[in-house]
This record gives sequence, structure tokens and C-alpha cells, in this order.
Amino acid sequence: MKFTQKGRVSIWAGLTAEEEHRATLRFTVSDTGIGFRQDRASALFEPFVQADGSSTRRYGGTGLGLTISKQLVEMMGGRIGVESQEGKGSTFWFTAVFKKQPRSKALTSAKASPVALSARQNVEFLLADVQPARHARILLAEDNQVNQAVAEAMLTKLGYSADLVATGTDALRALRDADYDLVLMDCGMPEMDGYEATRRIRDRRAATRNPLIPIIALTADAMTGDRDKCLAAGMSDYIAKPVELRKLADVLKKWLNPPTGEASTRAGQLAGKAETVPDQNIFNYEELLSRLMGDEALAGKVIAAFLDDAPKQLRALKRMLDDGDAVGARRQAHTLKGAAATLSAEALRAASCEIQNAAEAMELTSALALLPQLQEQFERLKATLKQSGLV
Repeated sequence: MKFTQKGRVSIWAGLTAEEEHRATLRFTVSDTGIGFRQDRASALFEPFVQADGSSTRRYGGTGLGLTISKQLVEMMGGRIGVESQEGKGSTFWFTAVFKKQPRSKALTSAKASPVALSARQNVEFLLADVQPARHARILLAEDNQVNQAVAEAMLTKLGYSADLVATGTDALRALRDADYDLVLMDCGMPEMDGYEATRRIRDRRAATRNPLIPIIALTADAMTGDRDKCLAAGMSDYIAKPVELRKLADVLKKWLNPPTGEASTRAGQLAGKAETVPDQNIFNYEELLSRLMGDEALAGKVIAAFLDDAPKQLRALKRMLDDGDAVGARRQAHTLKGAAATLSAEALRAASCEIQNAAEAMELTSALALLPQLQEQFERLKATLKQSGLV
């Protein structure tokens, strides 16, 4: 598909010969690309040969792919060839010999497979249509490991993927080096927060490839003023943490062409509810599942990621408070608060919020006094998760 601006690629597969214990299939791949002169066809299967060797060609490659393909096809007892016409596209074909399964196994496989070939049946399907919309490339800027894992898992469930950076500085660098379609931007990152990163991205002097790229704010402080602050910084839209799968799907659909495939059609479906754990103030499993649209496997990943990261966050917070680092302690408590909210651990979130507020007011003695309460809430959370059979 990289050799054409628009058009289509299709695959055809059919049975060409059948014996008692083996069958020969023919596979054809056709495209509507640039094509080439037919008298160059045989040379294409030699190493490092291209139909257009001029310095003015727009599309390139090493030329090894067809050589390797020829070797593989011949190892499978088949042949390979091509027909082409300049400006109208090419049709590559190959045959391969397969050993037939016993009849009982073949019937089982045919029932399980969406496509079963027979001597009277050929199959043709569209592989890709280049013209509508290419797969979206998303940049996720988020420093919290738990939130990183959650966001990546949600994007995967919705049919997207993302590159990950942990600071605003890294986000700027990534947007200078590569083309992206959308940025998910955490507002509270260290070094350079999401607000400043967005202002620099929008500034054409920063030399990012697309200063007008959609930037979606991610913030744990979900208040009206924060939304206004995000938009004033130049962000395109706003999602409050903890991020809900349904809201993420809606925002991505709004700013991107939706991905194809079953994953996108499932985005609006709630899979079902699981049993609620006893103390919802410590941990609300039902709320977490609802946010993740009933995906218990994803919930398990969120829980595991949190339990792996939270002890490090707690140790870092204690160290900053011991060192009298009010700014660092406020940021660390804010990070832990966001992760606890993502997990639906309300008591831990509230305890983190108290320390954040104390550190912001430069009341480090009060913040230190609240630390044992925070640690106690974390231990209670771990015990609740264990009692519920979730870890």
C-alpha cells in the first residue's frame, strides 16, 4: 500500500488441483498501483532489482522481498509469477502444495473457520482500501505508570495503539520527529506540564510537524475552571480522570476517523457487571468495571499495575516529605491520587488528596502526620483485594 496514493489491494485464493493426500492452492494479490513494464517481470525475483531504478522514482525498497518469497514458495512445492501494466497496477500470484487433513479433522476445521475452500468455491476479499483513512497514530503523554497501563489497554480495546512519552519535553520531541494524528496529554507531568507543552506545540516556532494537531487534555482535577484552563492553553478537548472507556471512545471518534473492526463496534457495549466487593469506600469493583465497560481482564491488569507501582510512589512521597520538598511532595501526592481514582479506591484517593493539599499550603508537618493514614489505607486496599480473590 505504500506504493500508491489511492486505490485498493485485494486477495484471491482458490483450489487449482486436488489429489488423495494433497491439494494445490493458488493465491493472487492484485493492486491498482504504479505497475511496471511486463518485460521487467522476471528480473524482479532476483536480489536487489527494482522495476524502476531511476533516481526520480517516488517509491523505493531493497528488492529482497520477492526473492525471499520465491524461495519460500519453491520450498512449498509451488511457483510464483506476476503480470503488470504501467500505470494500471500489478497482479502477483503463487501456488503452494498442502498436505490434506483426515476428513474428520477437516470438517472440524471448516466449521471453526470463517472461510472453507472447496473445488467448487473460490474466495475473493478486499484487503485494504487506501483512499478513505489511514490508521490513526496517537501520542500518549502520561508520567504515571498505572495511568499509562490503563490508557494503553483502553486504546487497544478500542482498536487504537499509541506511542508513549512521560514528559511534556518528550512529547515536543516526538511531535518534531514523527507525524501523529492526536495527542492524549496529561496536564500534571513533571519537567514540563501538559499546559506548557500544548502552548509550545501550538507555537510554530517550536517546529512540531503539525501545530494544529488535536490535543486532548487528561486531568485528575475535574472542575469547570480546569476545562477552561485546558482550552485556554490551546487544547482541543478534555477528559477527566479517572478516564472512562466510553468517554474516551466518544472523544476519539469525535476527533479521529473511527478504526475499523469489531473492537470499535464493542466500544459502546457494556459487557456485564461483576460482584461488588464488601467495602466500596476502600475499593469499588463495580464502579471500576463500569468504567472499563465490563472488561474483567482489563480490570485485572489495572489492579496489577497499581499494586506494582503504588509502593514506589509511597516511598517517593515519604522521601520528599522527609527532605522538605513541598513541590515534589504535592506532585507525588497528586500522582497517587490520580492512580487511586483510576482504581476506584476512594479512601486512598481522599488520603492522597489531603497530603496534596497540605503540601500545596507548605504545611509539611501536617503532610508528614497524614502519611501513616495514607499507608494504612493502602494496606486496607491490598487486604480487600486479596479477600475478594482479585490478587
